[in-house]
Amino acid sequence: MKIENVRYQEPVVQRTLIGRKPANQFNDNPSVTRDYVTVGEVLPAGDTSNVWGDVPLKNNDGTPQMRETVASLDLNPRSPLKYGLIAGGIGLAVGALTGLGFASGMGVAQWTGALTGGLVLGTLAGGGAALAVKGDQVKVVWTEHQITDHKLLGYKEFVGPGEKDGRQGYFHRFVPDVQETVIGTYSTPSAKHFKQEARS
Repeated sequence: MKIENVRYQEPVVQRTLIGRKPANQFNDNPSVTRDYVTVGEVLPAGDTSNVWGDVPLKNNDGTPQMRETVASLDLNPRSPLKYGLIAGGIGLAVGALTGLGFASGMGVAQWTGALTGGLVLGTLAGGGAALAVKGDQVKVVWTEHQITDHKLLGYKEFVGPGEKDGRQGYFHRFVPDVQETVIGTYSTPSAKHFKQEARS
């Protein structure tokens, strides 16, 4: 078994309360007093709900805090023998059941049909799976991700007709308007299977 422990840096992210918005409500008033409110204005009277965001912790200079993480990657190539046996076993079972059905309809002994169907489909499935992974290789690849900060700017109000408890009215839904700002990037490792291209 070839397991490689790859170290990398990732941001420290914390679930943080970034503000509040009016709670969704249902009433008989179809009018929209305003469709956008900035954070600096007082929330309208009534229930409110919290707005949470996954916020990266920052250093004094505003850069994101990073921590070291270890990823254990399986760098073992896929085994043609293993995959062939697994697919062959499944093909054997499916082929046997299929062979039983054909045998009863064609007047052939059931065990003969099951054996024939199982051997044929098992061989095809096992051989196909083994061929598919033959020459498999594995390498470590890196994927870049953005580190995104979140800030609540306000909210938008959407109004639509509906029914609640047998009453006709309007639902007022308040959706947070969250600004996303990229403050950095980081990369994570993963194991990628590939085949070496044949050279002509």
